[in-house]
Amino acid sequence: MDKDDIQIIEKTHANLDDFLYETDSNYTRKTAAKLFDYIDVVFIEGDVNLLPWQTHAQKVTLLLVLSPLNSVKFNILLRMCMRSKKPLFASAFAMQSLVYLCASNHEKV
Repeated sequence: MDKDDIQIIEKTHANLDDFLYETDSNYTRKTAAKLFDYIDVVFIEGDVNLLPWQTHAQKVTLLLVLSPLNSVKFNILLRMCMRSKKPLFASAFAMQSLVYLCASNHEKV
């Protein structure tokens, strides 16, 4: 593989919908699942001082932008990575959320 073959795609909460798929959510487009499948590695970061079980953590997004809908996107993305065994680099809040999801048996948070 040549370095010119590597493509980095950066998404914010506003344009993440194209990659989200979960049958029991509002994100049910199969094309999104196919696009997610093309991704080799997912990198997520978040605020290190925020814990996933805190009430105000429900408003945290991938890039520290506040909106209640975006926490749903964040958790769907984490669950998609876990279910598909997709390599994931999760730092700070993203790692704490990943551990929380594993401890709650991938249940919706």
